[in-house]
Amino acid sequence: MRQLVFRPILDWSSLAVWLYIHAYKIPYNPAYDRGYARVGCVICPFSTDFNDFLTRENYPEKVQSWETMLMHYFRKEYADGFNPDLAKEWIQQGLWKKRKPHHKNQQAVVRVATCPTLKEYAYHLDFPTDAEFLEYLRPLGKLTFVAETGFFKVADEQRFCISGMLGDDLLTISFNGSNVRRNRFLLERQVKKAMNCVKCGACVDTCPSHAIEVRPGTSFVIDEQKCTHCLSCVRSNFTHYGCVALSYKSERNWIEEG
Repeated sequence: MRQLVFRPILDWSSLAVWLYIHAYKIPYNPAYDRGYARVGCVICPFSTDFNDFLTRENYPEKVQSWETMLMHYFRKEYADGFNPDLAKEWIQQGLWKKRKPHHKNQQAVVRVATCPTLKEYAYHLDFPTDAEFLEYLRPLGKLTFVAETGFFKVADEQRFCISGMLGDDLLTISFNGSNVRRNRFLLERQVKKAMNCVKCGACVDTCPSHAIEVRPGTSFVIDEQKCTHCLSCVRSNFTHYGCVALSYKSERNWIEEG
């Protein structure tokens, strides 16, 4: 079935729209008379500092209600070390809006060296691996860790074998089978999640086995007894890139071919 889209004022300027509104006495949102250039949500993470000023002047009760909720959130997430002055700064300076997608920058913190013939890849990180980083790799296969040496391996016979040393900045991956491109996509998606995670918890419900636990502001944990390596959390497209942080952070850590 065909769909007809009709946009009669698509090419009009703002001046033309307002002249038409006033000429034909068309009712409009009174917020425009209060200085707003556009009208949407009263409080929006994408708003400018000027819009925030207007909102404080015109809707003080809504701003107060919102900031009270933010304070409760901050107190809950950082209960162990709650600092009211830091919380006020976080709220008043609009730091709670840091995940907005304006002017996204991508910082390459992983560089990849390849050997296509042997299907082997070396991922050079700009940071040392730690125990939490391994949690993000756990859904990809069986994790083996030797505490005495720090050596770890994540293996899936059908896809790949990932190995490295805890505290080191190098991952070595040997891909199995013919679908290297697809398997590499799965691996890199988890690595990018690990580098950008803000502990929002949005990925928890993507796991049918309830194996994911996210402790806001502290840690990301996969229960190895519950994880079936179904890759639902990796393949999930509940948002672009399969991760809220990757979709909405202003500055994202990325992988670069090298």
